[in-house]
Amino acid sequence: QVKWQAPVTSRLLLEAAAGVYASRWGYDERPGNPTRDLVRVQEQGLIPNTGLSNLKYRSSNWPNGRIGAHTWNFSASYVTGAHNVKAGYQGAFHRDIDQLFGIVNNTQRLSYRFLNGVPNQLTMDSGPWTRQVRTEYAAGYLQDSWTLGRVTTQAALRFDRAWSYFPPQQIGPDRFLPTAISFDRTDGILGYNDFSPRVGVAYDVSGNGKTSLKVNIGKYLAPATNEGRYTAMNPVQRLVAAGQNSINTTRAWTDANGNYIPDCDLMNPALQDLRSSGGDLCGAWSDQNFGKAKATTTLDPSLLSGWGVRPSDWQFGVSVQHEVLPRTSIEVGYYRRWWQHFVDATDNLLTTSSSYGQYFVTAPADSRLPNAGGYQVGPFVDVVPTLFGQNNNVTRLVEDFGHYVRHSNFVDVNVSARVHNGLTMQGGTSTGRVYSNSCDVLAHVPEFTVTVGGPTATNPFCESAQPWLTTVKAIGTYVVPKADVLFSGTFSSVPGVALAATVNYPSGPGSAIAQSLGRTLASSATTSTLSVLAPETLYGDRANDLDLRIGKIIKAGRTRSNVALDIVNVLNSDAVLLYNSLLGTYSASGVFTPNVTWPSPTSVLQARLARISVTFDW
Repeated sequence: QVKWQAPVTSRLLLEAAAGVYASRWGYDERPGNPTRDLVRVQEQGLIPNTGLSNLKYRSSNWPNGRIGAHTWNFSASYVTGAHNVKAGYQGAFHRDIDQLFGIVNNTQRLSYRFLNGVPNQLTMDSGPWTRQVRTEYAAGYLQDSWTLGRVTTQAALRFDRAWSYFPPQQIGPDRFLPTAISFDRTDGILGYNDFSPRVGVAYDVSGNGKTSLKVNIGKYLAPATNEGRYTAMNPVQRLVAAGQNSINTTRAWTDANGNYIPDCDLMNPALQDLRSSGGDLCGAWSDQNFGKAKATTTLDPSLLSGWGVRPSDWQFGVSVQHEVLPRTSIEVGYYRRWWQHFVDATDNLLTTSSSYGQYFVTAPADSRLPNAGGYQVGPFVDVVPTLFGQNNNVTRLVEDFGHYVRHSNFVDVNVSARVHNGLTMQGGTSTGRVYSNSCDVLAHVPEFTVTVGGPTATNPFCESAQPWLTTVKAIGTYVVPKADVLFSGTFSSVPGVALAATVNYPSGPGSAIAQSLGRTLASSATTSTLSVLAPETLYGDRANDLDLRIGKIIKAGRTRSNVALDIVNVLNSDAVLLYNSLLGTYSASGVFTPNVTWPSPTSVLQARLARISVTFDW
């Protein structure tokens, strides 16, 4: 990174900077890899004595990639008595080259899914593939801060333009992709253009600097990175299964002869029932485009360029800050945020709303569920069998299909104190909720999925309404006079994570799902894992964390060193960060076997850790 400054006059300052970041992530295959021929297996049911489900017995993966970021900027600042004006330019170029393996990396290019040791689904994978993405942006801005009497006003206007493209790429050949698919250089986002205004006003209420009323509002753009829409038109990425890093297709599988080998023609995409001749039942491909140079999903042209199309959000805040004691103040504020174009919806053009059947299930009678369970859940949707696996998906703004809402409201209370002798303390609470609703969209496009939350084929809940939740945070520092010893600490207490509850339901002939739907599922699946708990309904325990640092400052001439001992998670808290979602499983005869340990932790806060660090400045 290189920086340059030039104080041209006492009022004019010129600045410029440029930087390069390069890194390699991932790892390589270990020598003598013993799992190259191992078919990966995911077990849906409970693992004995653990309370866990969906564990994977897997072959190893070794994804890797290279990331490069080039940034540059220039600015000019002009300061007078009442004004502080700054104008500038920012630019960036991001490059990603990723070697990916998705969910399967074995010589057979297969993975299996079991329920209590019985196969019910298999996945066919295209093998390793390389993804390349380039994203660029340029921005110019003008801002000013001026004071008039007891009023200080800040205003800024920023213009951004962002675009992306993809170098020539190829995927295959491989077992299930015998002919390589090649693509020339392709454009992604053609050009997003946006103006982003921001305004803030601070008023000295009493005129003595002890009470301040502050109001601000501004528009903020989602960053231009090698993610999301900027990669969506990558011709290789468009062949990839939604939400995954591999080109694959799934199919239902009944292992009739019990040899744990799919005895059917895997390259035949149609339903095959070979049980009468000693083979297996293999459902149709879930993606009939698998192995073809035909994109499963494309972006509507309206998402590729234009003014005001880029995802953004508006933020509004109003607060009052008052000095209650010398060097001690309290601030109370209200903050609202609402999102625009952050959510896209995908519509299958080969289907209409009449192409989907609906079905309902009954949540298990379980005291751990709201009202002890036993309630109806749905509707879930399932495409008619004649259209199963046929996809011509177009992604558009969710607002094109119906009314979509996502916003948040928070009230923050913060106290800041700078006490004598080097003691500084700051802390407060933030209480608020996030609300989203896509029910109107779901009513118009029953098969839609969205990029941020929302219903899916196995989750029918279209409204997410958090209760009011409170986060507590505090930080303190103290420098021992003359000894130059620094003590600092941070404390946080955050709400527990929202719980999810899924149930394995039988879905074969004669099942409750088949009776509600009027037929079996189009995929021929004999088991379906469905959500039975609305989002933001139940929460885990709060997560409390305390971190401390003790450091000694050593000065020698023009150099300064800081030798520090960090203690992370001083309380050795085992606060849960993630939970397993499986509530239980219904047998084919309708008997429910609960997961008695639900919700089972799958990730907890890192255990107490001590480390020594040294910082050297000159």
